[in-house]
Amino acid sequence: SSPLKTTTSSKAPWLPVMTNALSFVGLGGLLSPRGDVESAARYYHTAADLRNPQALWNLGWMYQWGIGVPFDPHLAKRHYDSSAEAHPDAKWPAEVGLFTLRMAEGWAAPGTGPEA
Repeated sequence: SSPLKTTTSSKAPWLPVMTNALSFVGLGGLLSPRGDVESAARYYHTAADLRNPQALWNLGWMYQWGIGVPFDPHLAKRHYDSSAEAHPDAKWPAEVGLFTLRMAEGWAAPGTGPEA
């Protein structure tokens, strides 16, 4: 059994497709982090409260994929935006995160996206 605890949601029906696609191109471990992801999320929240751009971006990624925290694309966007506001060097990574978030929303099943 995997030590990873993810929150699978009917709002993320594309997650298995994305995982398989990443595996196909040799990046299968990208959505399979090891360790205590819930503790990592707590530490990132503490650092995010101090406006650390890396912690803000990491939380955006965690909320985007539902890893260590509940799946929540709205909080993912908020954290990506906050990381860009926290430091100028975080603008490009934040744009990448927002792009992947938009792509994931485009893959969502009908009736599960933000317009639902």
